[in-house]
Amino acid sequence: PTNGLLNVEINNPTGSASEISVYNVIGEKVLNTMAVKGNYSTQTIDMSTLANGVYQLEVKADGKSSFKKIVVSK
Repeated sequence: PTNGLLNVEINNPTGSASEISVYNVIGEKVLNTMAVKGNYSTQTIDMSTLANGVYQLEVKADGKSSFKKIVVSK
């Protein structure tokens, strides 16, 4: 769970930019950002404006996506 700030570690062997998106339970995109280019980076996502609940985090790079469930609890 997170109470606002979430650190996302990205390991991208090609070093291309990654897109990070957050979706609510009905599939609406509520946050979107681009991560810095590089093989390994950490991006901080501010989720403090979101209501308590369950969200899906998507990290997309090189045509592939990875999803993780995130719980916001303030």
